[in-house]
Amino acid sequence: MSAFSHAVDEPPPALLEHADLARLRPHRGTACYAMAGERFSGTAEFTLPVSGQAIIAFATKGERSDQNLGENLVIEGNTDDGPFTITCPRAHVKHMDRAARKDGGWSLISPMNEPARINYHHGGPAARVVVLLNNFDYECGDVVEGNGGWTRIGTPFAATIDERVVTFSHTPLGPRLRPLAAAQVIPAASLVECAVSLRDGEGDDDLLAVATDIAGLCTIAAGGTVSVAMLTFLDEDGRTVRRLIPQPVTSRYRRNGIVDDRWLVQFLSSTYPAFAAMKQAHEPWRKLSSYCGSLEDPPYLEQKFAALMMAIEFFARNCLIEEGQPEQVVAKLDFPALVGAAKRKLGWDIPKHYTARDAVRLWRNAVMHGGEWPDADTAAFRRLFDKWRLFLFRRVLIRLGYQGDVVSPDKGWASSSPVGDFTEEHNAFVPVAPDDIANVRKLNEHIRAFNAQAKESD
Repeated sequence: MSAFSHAVDEPPPALLEHADLARLRPHRGTACYAMAGERFSGTAEFTLPVSGQAIIAFATKGERSDQNLGENLVIEGNTDDGPFTITCPRAHVKHMDRAARKDGGWSLISPMNEPARINYHHGGPAARVVVLLNNFDYECGDVVEGNGGWTRIGTPFAATIDERVVTFSHTPLGPRLRPLAAAQVIPAASLVECAVSLRDGEGDDDLLAVATDIAGLCTIAAGGTVSVAMLTFLDEDGRTVRRLIPQPVTSRYRRNGIVDDRWLVQFLSSTYPAFAAMKQAHEPWRKLSSYCGSLEDPPYLEQKFAALMMAIEFFARNCLIEEGQPEQVVAKLDFPALVGAAKRKLGWDIPKHYTARDAVRLWRNAVMHGGEWPDADTAAFRRLFDKWRLFLFRRVLIRLGYQGDVVSPDKGWASSSPVGDFTEEHNAFVPVAPDDIANVRKLNEHIRAFNAQAKESD
């Protein structure tokens, strides 16, 4: 018997729930879908597991369809939230045991192209929506007072986005998921959600667009891809009215932010209008957050560097076009000419330490054209990548109108600096000199001795 063979009335064990960490617990019910003009009926379980896309396990006792694209999937059943109907216009159907296709059994169905929608048949109209985000995290929120003191650790924070207050908070499962994601036991995690109020006449797709913009800004702030995992619509009594579950591009969880927590509220509040307007005025800007979020995704450093160079060229070319430069002329500029045009036409501050010894041009040409490496020092190559990656994010943030600090180095130490600071001191990732390390060790010894003496005095 195949390892995937299970009784039709028993779901594949642990396939859907992924222990008790699933972002949406299984919704079980009767189901049907169409494929190639034929209709198939059976039972199904729909869930959003701890990471990745939504999964539907579909079972039938009759002959199953060939592996193909299905449409008009409908699942009806009951949960603790009451009766529900799930609709999915497009989906891909994949058999778990193709050899037993004529004997019935389980298939996996993956929604695609359009969000899957869950409607619960109770409650009044939706009053607010809770947006579940993939791979966004923070440590310090707004100040909360209590028990004679105050704290910012893990507290919610509010930002004014799209002229409404959006409240960010950690999910209940966040403390359990964070170490698993950090250790890459799970590739991604939904650690944060944000609550958004609805306006009169605002539809589900309008809210999904707003949520996608929020995720795009969070991508730039985090330096890694942040996407929308699920929208949950609630009525005034807090009951779930419906859910939207898109199929976003996913990325690995990373905690290497560009905008520090203390600047997040200012960043989100001040840059949203410019971010939304950019995408409306110039179609290519819709790709900006995906360019910024995918830089660390390739497995090899050469691929990361190639992605970075493409992102920088994409951003510079579109800034030039936005400023009125002819698109045909901009498209023909090679990298040195593009840098020169950005300095002359856009007023970009690009100090000489960025292009010293022609390193970035040589590495770019070697990587993009498959040539020999100009240097065998991979550590120096990584530092060059980090420097230009930070340069890209500084330029993007400036274009969005951000005026706060960014996470940056300071003589090899983790620090922060104003977004417009392009000095070598705050952009070079050169390791700390041995003399500096010795001085730090001496300072730590003095601190320990002072603390020990103070403890004895007490």
